[in-house]
Amino acid sequence: AISLRLNYLLRCLDPSSPRFIREEFLQHRGTSPWFRACLQSLNKLPQPKVGLGLRERLEAYIESMELQADDPPLFYHHPLPDELHAVLVTDGSAVLDEGAAAGPAGWGYLLFFNGKTYSACGHLSQSTSGTAEAMAIYHGLEHSQRLSAPFVYVRTDNSSGKELLDGKWFPDNVGCLRLYLYLQECTAQVHCFKVFSHCAEPHRDILNDAADELAARGRTGLSECVVTDTTEAHLEFLRLPIPRYNPGKEGKEPPLPPPFVPPHLEALSSFKQTVHSCIRASQMLSHLSTVRCNFRWINFPGVPPAIVGANIMHQQYLYHLRYDLQEHFSRYFALHAFRSSCPFCGSADNSNVHRIFTCNQSATVSTQDFVSLTRYQITLRSYRFCYTSLLPLDEQGIPYPRSDIDYLFWISCPQLLIVCTDGVVRPLSVAQ
Repeated sequence: AISLRLNYLLRCLDPSSPRFIREEFLQHRGTSPWFRACLQSLNKLPQPKVGLGLRERLEAYIESMELQADDPPLFYHHPLPDELHAVLVTDGSAVLDEGAAAGPAGWGYLLFFNGKTYSACGHLSQSTSGTAEAMAIYHGLEHSQRLSAPFVYVRTDNSSGKELLDGKWFPDNVGCLRLYLYLQECTAQVHCFKVFSHCAEPHRDILNDAADELAARGRTGLSECVVTDTTEAHLEFLRLPIPRYNPGKEGKEPPLPPPFVPPHLEALSSFKQTVHSCIRASQMLSHLSTVRCNFRWINFPGVPPAIVGANIMHQQYLYHLRYDLQEHFSRYFALHAFRSSCPFCGSADNSNVHRIFTCNQSATVSTQDFVSLTRYQITLRSYRFCYTSLLPLDEQGIPYPRSDIDYLFWISCPQLLIVCTDGVVRPLSVAQ
């Protein structure tokens, strides 16, 4: 229902729609019950952490339809760090071998707050650059939360990280997903600025270079946090404006700025992207609360559930690897009557983990069924000892436990990675 309302709303507001429809909508939106229901739907969705909420972005677009086009600012500014405002400079680093999906990675950040500078870095084992960038922002925001900084200004050279914070992009990797989930509990008011790395003078970002060095140290396995007094040189640099457009790298001409977009089209595009991102976030959060697995293995919206069909005992047994039916029947009292013993060995434990890993068939099972079930068990257990994650460490920095039930979540997630004998991490092939 939310998607239908919002799609109709976007059609009414689209500049390419007939003028009569737009004017009729704008004139009667204040008294329309349908529009009030649409606003209520917007309020029910997860809201962006940075910038305006969905309802405010809609109102900003409606107001911008009657504004004259102004030139966008060429530079941005943010307050200097003090007892209220924290400035967070982040970067991530990963080195991938040819044909590998992940490699040694690390994150680093500089946090300026209340006269102190916190320089930190950490190791991610096998990961990707996008995950490393997201984890740098994650750990930096977590640190600022511990310091009780009410306002945090993030400076990152990663476009995906900025769009994630702005609410325009929904995470498609596990690092950004972990950052998104943390934003739901972060109490600080966060503002994000896109900076450009390794630029030519006079726009060279010395703080981003320092964060890049910290990330490279984290990639080698170092994890540390050093506290020093904030230097006058760093404060002097933070007073400089942040360029809106890429000033170019050393020895190269700066790239052409993007074409000018009128304010109302920019506001409409921002609203569309944010709405679709928040709808996907709502689906993901609902899925996470239902399946109750670790966030590393949740299916992203649009990915079908993993169901393995096994033709055994002249029946089609469905192994839903992400949702154990026996656990579902046990969780709700009204469904207790649907619980049953294992049809192969008679055990009271009829969970997926039992049937795939520990079930020993009784003599009543035919030879054909014995062979069929054994074949499915071997197939599903093929990668039990070589699976990994883009985030192999848990929140305390220790290796994540690899239980049998965790393995079933992994084998049914959209991003399958295994560790080869030579230590290279790669995705499973289509045949595998």
